[in-house]
Amino acid sequence: MKPVKLTKKTALMLIQRVIPMSPKLISGPTGNNGAVIFTAPVGPEGLEIKVENDWFTHNGCIKLTVHDTSGGSCLTMYFSPNTFQRDYSAEQFDKKEAAADARKQWVQEVGREQAHKLVDLYWGSW
Repeated sequence: MKPVKLTKKTALMLIQRVIPMSPKLISGPTGNNGAVIFTAPVGPEGLEIKVENDWFTHNGCIKLTVHDTSGGSCLTMYFSPNTFQRDYSAEQFDKKEAAADARKQWVQEVGREQAHKLVDLYWGSW
């Protein structure tokens, strides 16, 4: 599947919907193997905004992420490459996938038996 086309003009338009900024702050495109990524700093607090095509997920959407570069919180939005409207179903799917990955990681960290005991303890206390 061919990745979604993403230009600097489109990236700038989507970024400015979220945070008004000068086009001079946007760097990119970067990436290889079909990846197209544009980034820009957001204020002095270590935030960054990133717009990328669907090179990783191949979900047919443009992904916009505002994240804390020190590893904190992240806000992710998906947009249709045709209408540039938010794709809430893609966002919901992404949240469900992230939650499933977090559960898998937790089970791997504590072990299957301990995870099962903790879940039983939790649900048994209701």
